[in-house]
Amino acid sequence: MRQAFRRIPLATAAVGLGALWLAWTMASLGFAAHFAPTRPDLALALAPDFPDAFVAQARARMRGARPAVAAWLARRALARDPLGGAALRTLGLALAATGRQGDADTVMDLAATRTWRDTLLGGWVFRRRLQQGRFGEAFDQADALLRRDVDPSLRDHLQDALLIAATDGAMRGFLVAHLAPDPDWREPFIQRLVGEADPEAARSVLIALVTGSAPLKPGEFGPYLERRIAERRFSDALADWRVLTGAGHGPHVPPLDGDFLDDPDGTAFTWSKAEGAGAVSEIHPAPAAIGGRALRVDYDGRSSPTLPGEMLSVAPGRYRLTGLDLMQSGDDAGRMGWAVNCADGGPLATRSGPPAILGGWRPFSVTFEAPDSACAAQWLRLMPGPGERPSPVVIWYARLRLERLG
Repeated sequence: MRQAFRRIPLATAAVGLGALWLAWTMASLGFAAHFAPTRPDLALALAPDFPDAFVAQARARMRGARPAVAAWLARRALARDPLGGAALRTLGLALAATGRQGDADTVMDLAATRTWRDTLLGGWVFRRRLQQGRFGEAFDQADALLRRDVDPSLRDHLQDALLIAATDGAMRGFLVAHLAPDPDWREPFIQRLVGEADPEAARSVLIALVTGSAPLKPGEFGPYLERRIAERRFSDALADWRVLTGAGHGPHVPPLDGDFLDDPDGTAFTWSKAEGAGAVSEIHPAPAAIGGRALRVDYDGRSSPTLPGEMLSVAPGRYRLTGLDLMQSGDDAGRMGWAVNCADGGPLATRSGPPAILGGWRPFSVTFEAPDSACAAQWLRLMPGPGERPSPVVIWYARLRLERLG
């Protein structure tokens, strides 16, 4: 009996010591995990062979251009954690830096199967697949990365590579195939493509997307057309607009949507909206039972806003613009007039004839001549004529027609 009582305190002490050891082990691992990224030596002092500390040391050796030492440290980390994705990636980078590209590819492929969250690894795999000519796999990888919230610098690098792909006939098809379903990265990438790449490369990508599963959006084809217009390639811009929007098969044939059938898409070839203080414009069903659609403009009579307009692209010659207008309210519609100007600058004509009448439709006409040179395109625009006495007016326009006179 006495021996039994003597053994109880020893057992209790053993359990207590075991609990203390377990608590210290858990605490040391926690402290090691905390210090591993910034002070790996301290982390290893707290928890010898802690794998994350070896990885941190290996990365430091890579930054110090000592890839062989980095590879040795990464292997030590893998000895403790054979499935560690960070250790595998670091080992792969170190092997590549020492010239062992084949071994590096094997290690990085293994690392890629262990995790899909490592965006730096994903970027490396993308670059290697491009170098190896495995374009399908490369673009699958880029698409997967760009659909995620990756580091902005990585996103820029991926898009830089895709911009190059857009100019390469061998890779362009793979790029288009991933753009066609309209991933959320498509529009910002196309805007970069239009702004930075060769215009013909951008055009090739846009044309290829016309028949895709997701139609092009104004935010995608609009910047391209603006660039063409800024380059004074007016006829090319109009031809491309027809193709990119399908306008050649739509309810009207450019150069003039005189029945206001197209919904504005923000390009020069559909009606713009009034901009600036003092005016609002909208397209609605025409009032007073004439049918169809009409343009309604509400103007305060004193400001100088930019009123609705549309770009024309007519051959040299003499033309007559006709249409109907109706003053819904106001007493001085004569302040409103249509003007035709060369896109290169210089007026061609302003509206002639008496002003609109209150409550009834009245025909109007404008005659102008497009010269033989320096007038490849023309702006047709409604012009305000502010007066000293404010006189608000609401006026409608319908059934605009453009006729060549000779």
